[in-house]
Amino acid sequence: MFAFLVRRLLALIPVLLLVLVIVFSLVRLIPGDPAVTLLGPGATEDQIAALRAQLDLDQPALVQFWSYLTGLLHGDMGNSLKSGQPVLSEILIRLPATLEISITAVLIAILVGIPIGVVSATRANSGFDHSVRVISLTGVSMPAFLLALLLQLVFATWLGWLPVSGRISPYFFVDRVTGFSIIDAWLSGEPGAVASAISHMVLPTTVLAVFLAATLGRFVRSTMLEVMDEDFVRTARAKGLSRHDVVYNHALRNSLLPAITVIGLKFAEMLGGAILTNDTDFIENDLTPFFRHTGPSLSPFNAWVMLKGLETLDIRVQRHCENAHAVAGFLSNRKEITRVNYPGNKDHPQHDLAMAQMGDGGTMVSFDIDGGKEAAFRFLNALGLIDIANNLGDAKSLATHPATTTHQRLSPEERADLNITEGLVRLSVGLEDAEDIKEDLDRALTALGK
Repeated sequence: MFAFLVRRLLALIPVLLLVLVIVFSLVRLIPGDPAVTLLGPGATEDQIAALRAQLDLDQPALVQFWSYLTGLLHGDMGNSLKSGQPVLSEILIRLPATLEISITAVLIAILVGIPIGVVSATRANSGFDHSVRVISLTGVSMPAFLLALLLQLVFATWLGWLPVSGRISPYFFVDRVTGFSIIDAWLSGEPGAVASAISHMVLPTTVLAVFLAATLGRFVRSTMLEVMDEDFVRTARAKGLSRHDVVYNHALRNSLLPAITVIGLKFAEMLGGAILTNDTDFIENDLTPFFRHTGPSLSPFNAWVMLKGLETLDIRVQRHCENAHAVAGFLSNRKEITRVNYPGNKDHPQHDLAMAQMGDGGTMVSFDIDGGKEAAFRFLNALGLIDIANNLGDAKSLATHPATTTHQRLSPEERADLNITEGLVRLSVGLEDAEDIKEDLDRALTALGK
């Protein structure tokens, strides 16, 4: 067995080298200069030449490939064009979340798909069998991103049963220890943290499990029907074995061997394809705006709504800024607040720049709460009118804790350089009445002293 595994692994080396050569060659055949694409049309010749030298694009193709290959062997996959961070570290940061939902989805698919396939095969051409085949075909055919959006719409937006994105509620103090949200929630000892982590996993896990369960159900049904006609099954029946023994001890065992291969292949696909359900940036910044604002084509009604929104944009932004001024002044006089950071205040270091670019201080007010993260979370939990969100910017007032949401991936030193403290709260001031916003803030701040 060991010798067989060694031979298989050695045979994998030339296959991987061939794949690397093909991928490297195809990338080089794409028209255009990567340096120009990265820097944009306004880049100078010196900037383009410097970037080409930095990326070894000025070297011969063989030198580039050798550099690429040696980098891979040393774990150097280069830097991400989006974040500028090393690709390997970006993968390792996201790998636990992907493994968590993928493994859970596989377990659910096995527990659902295999029994359904067995029952469907033993009741071939029955009403149950026809129903399973139709549902399985639908599950296999539906794109993951479309199913994800539909589930978000029904269970998060309409019913409000499940969270729409994220891995755990920002109300909980959960430090990243293993990267697996359920394990980290359990290690934190926070009451309700594990339940919150599980609820955040339901939608993405369901999306991945549906496709695999449908595939497994169809595959197990097909193989079971073939095995049930084999000679050894007829022999088992002739010996007088019970239906249970024939189906589960003889037919199912032989049907599971190819099913295990399918599970392994689909699990590998799932690790690469889970981005469609696990990458909240892709869902929130790309897919959701596409479906929300345009759809397949921009309808006359949507066009009218967008035009009206642009016509009233200046008035609404002005109201946002007025409310933000009022909130910043209110917070400056509270003893629970150690620092208020608002570009509309004259003591802000970028006050003049904000006035020159926007004519006002904007809609974002940041402030530090005395007591650090614990006090900040107690404050957020006490808010009533203002909602908690990972991303800011809406007609209504929203608040977030940057250290555990938008800036969570940064190191403590990097957050300190940006003045992102544990007690910092960022508020996107909405269009509500300013007095109502201040009343909500006052109630939450007063609760800190109790």
